[in-house]
Amino acid sequence: MKEKVVVKLPIRINFGGAWSDTPPFCINEGGCVCNTSATINNRRPIVVKIEKINQEKIIIENENQKTEILKLEELENVDIKDKFALEKISLNIVNTKVLGFKISISTKDIPRGSGLGTSSILALAIIKALYKFNEKKTTDKQLINQVLEIEKRLGTGGGWQDQAGAVKNGIKLITSKPGKIQNLNIEKILIPEEAKKELKERFALVYTGETRESKEIVQSIMTKYLKDDKQKQKIVELKKIAIEMKEELEKGNIDKFAELLDKNYEISRTLNEKIVNKNAKRIFDITNDIISGKMICGAGNGGFVELILKKGITKEQLQKILEKEFNNNVISQWEVELE
Repeated sequence: MKEKVVVKLPIRINFGGAWSDTPPFCINEGGCVCNTSATINNRRPIVVKIEKINQEKIIIENENQKTEILKLEELENVDIKDKFALEKISLNIVNTKVLGFKISISTKDIPRGSGLGTSSILALAIIKALYKFNEKKTTDKQLINQVLEIEKRLGTGGGWQDQAGAVKNGIKLITSKPGKIQNLNIEKILIPEEAKKELKERFALVYTGETRESKEIVQSIMTKYLKDDKQKQKIVELKKIAIEMKEELEKGNIDKFAELLDKNYEISRTLNEKIVNKNAKRIFDITNDIISGKMICGAGNGGFVELILKKGITKEQLQKILEKEFNNNVISQWEVELE
């Protein structure tokens, strides 16, 4: 083992094609999403540090919480209600065989249930750090599929776009073919430099002030997909939008990209009535005159929303509107940088 390793990963921001990466849809139909990695406050906010200790135990520290594992058998049959279930299942997935190290985890810059892929990316960071710590080689494909297995054991029912969005930096089109084993093709989208600069200037990330659990929404949407052909066709349309986004970004057409983001939102919100909560709807209503496109981050019902400002509108103008409406420091835009 190495003495110490540190892994830092970005958040994921979804643009188009959401839900097509989620089982059983992706297994039956194949998935296609357009998303990007991003930093918060000029840094990658999901950090995992592993270091060797001279004790026969595994110490897990996650923000202000701490637990100790004295026997490797404790990593088997983990209760999903355990506060450290994600960490313990990750250790089991990588087949940890020794004691004598400490895992320190930090995601303090972003709240859990944010819609930014935090849980899946945290699992990715843990297993990536474990491989590095044990000096074992791995591949992006193996990491992505192991995170899917972790999500399966946790019963969250999530898809692959979170970890796929963070495993490589940049704005990407990620596709898969139908099949139980999802082999992903991750294609970085080549955007003209001027358009890339314009997108970064016009893109805004706003916190709704509420966290949420995505499990219920995910299960509801996938259950309806299995019963309702109209639900299936909506998700198929979202896949097409993701491809159109890639084409418009390559052309450098940010206005058209914003239109597609808005179209993606309008379809997405019909999949489940809980996707758009009261605060998100209010944010969209009061900013309607200054934005060209909008979208819910992740499964919605809280967390973050994303906006594409109209040309000439500044983020300072957006912030003033938010402050006037909500009069607090919770519902406001965050400093985000698309990678």
